[in-house]
Amino acid sequence: MLYKLANTLRRLYWWIRRPITIGARAIVTDGKSVLLVKHSYLKDWYLPGGGVGRGETLQDVVRRELKEEVGFTFDGSLNLLATHSNFGEYKNDHIVLFEAKTAGFEPKGSGEVKEAKFFAFDHLPIDISPATKRRIEEYLKMKPREEMW
Repeated sequence: MLYKLANTLRRLYWWIRRPITIGARAIVTDGKSVLLVKHSYLKDWYLPGGGVGRGETLQDVVRRELKEEVGFTFDGSLNLLATHSNFGEYKNDHIVLFEAKTAGFEPKGSGEVKEAKFFAFDHLPIDISPATKRRIEEYLKMKPREEMW
């Protein structure tokens, strides 16, 4: 409930201020499947990630969000995949996408994330966000890379 209120207030802020935001997400994969998260305040499945905080690098964001969202301390290297822009919801958002290869782990939800799990690339959930689906298809080279998120 609190996360839904915070999300609504954030959208109101975007509408009033039109901020420039920067975030990072990751395709966390074991080679056969990809990690997706379902937030408590959104209905679809997404790639893990979040916004850049003061003094954080883009890689710091991915590592922090993996720890906070799914309880995973990732200490491997992150491969830069792409940058994207999103001008929806009255914002000027820029997202950097990384690849994080792992031998796997058991993801856990948190207060913000109600569910987190690995899905086989050929058995993605029906309720995956359209942008997340596009990023995975681009990663698998099923579609050309787009600039827009």
